[in-house]
Amino acid sequence: MRGRRRGAVVLRGLALGAALLAAAVASAEDGQGARRPGADEWAALVAGLGRWVDAHADRAHGGFGAGPRLPHPQLLLALLERREILDDARRRAHLGRTLDAILAALDDPVDGGFFRAAATRDWREPDTEKPLATNVALARVFQRAAKVFGEPRYAKAVDRTVAWILRRLYDPLEGGFHDAQRADPAYYRLPPGERRAARKPELSVDKPTAANGEAIVTFLALGRAAGRRDLLRAARLSLEFAQRHLLGPRGVFDVYRVAAIRAEGRGGLDANAWMARAFLEAHTIYRRQSSRDLAEAILDHVLAERLGAAPTLGDAGLVAEALLAAARLPDGRRAYRDAAERVLADAGGRLRDLLVDGRGDSPGAVADAAPALGAWRRLRGDR
Repeated sequence: MRGRRRGAVVLRGLALGAALLAAAVASAEDGQGARRPGADEWAALVAGLGRWVDAHADRAHGGFGAGPRLPHPQLLLALLERREILDDARRRAHLGRTLDAILAALDDPVDGGFFRAAATRDWREPDTEKPLATNVALARVFQRAAKVFGEPRYAKAVDRTVAWILRRLYDPLEGGFHDAQRADPAYYRLPPGERRAARKPELSVDKPTAANGEAIVTFLALGRAAGRRDLLRAARLSLEFAQRHLLGPRGVFDVYRVAAIRAEGRGGLDANAWMARAFLEAHTIYRRQSSRDLAEAILDHVLAERLGAAPTLGDAGLVAEALLAAARLPDGRRAYRDAAERVLADAGGRLRDLLVDGRGDSPGAVADAAPALGAWRRLRGDR
């Protein structure tokens, strides 16, 4: 009952977004001339991504560039979706080498869960923090990799990671997921037998909205695909937590502070996009109109108030993905698809700078652009 009342309050608070949506769309049409991402632009970006991989792949160790190793899950997901990468034997082999390096260096074989990063090019000296966002995203990476490569070890990595998230970061009483298990180098230097008896590293117990939204989306998708009722149950309880605590009168909050028992901060575009997708995914499974209403209210707020300044490529991609998911629903608003097209058209110049004009030297910059590439692919129906 509390969740339903909270949802009604949020919907009333966000009603302005629905009223402003048509005006925002019309204004953007006037300003952009209704330009749409074109096939030639897309082909150039895809070719540029392949050239970037060829130029920056570390063939000896896996990964990209010469610096410290982050797993860059969004980049890996983009590569795992591209025929131009997977059909090229050298690129495919490097992608497999990178996945294997992540498993060997960042996957904790004793407790489970992925470490955040490694300090050296050859994947040594791991940063032993285990963030929720990293683990959720890598679960999605290895789920996709298991299908692409047909490797049982990748499917097992998904199961181990999800089990660790449920065991360490999921809150089974209130719902929601904690931010991270904190770094503790001394603990991870212990032999496996001593580690099992030692006190576990502490948790960062706050519940960030963006990572919670991504976790809910991932658990709903994995639970649906594998018939895992435990994952679906965790996702539903976490969505109820989000409805009670993370939704505000102006989109979503940034984080729920467990010690303070309240949410704080104005959520960024990533938090709004992921939470909208979480409610949309729940609607597709359970057909509850209230979930769709909440998702659309969040998106209306984003369109009415949050897209004035150019978003980062990562945020642009996440927002476009959420808009396209809403547009694909039965009787979905055409305005959502139109808005996604404009967001991606605006991002096109920066994508070209990175991938076509050769300005994407940093793996982090290209990884940040990956959600925009994924949204563009889905907009075009490209496979």
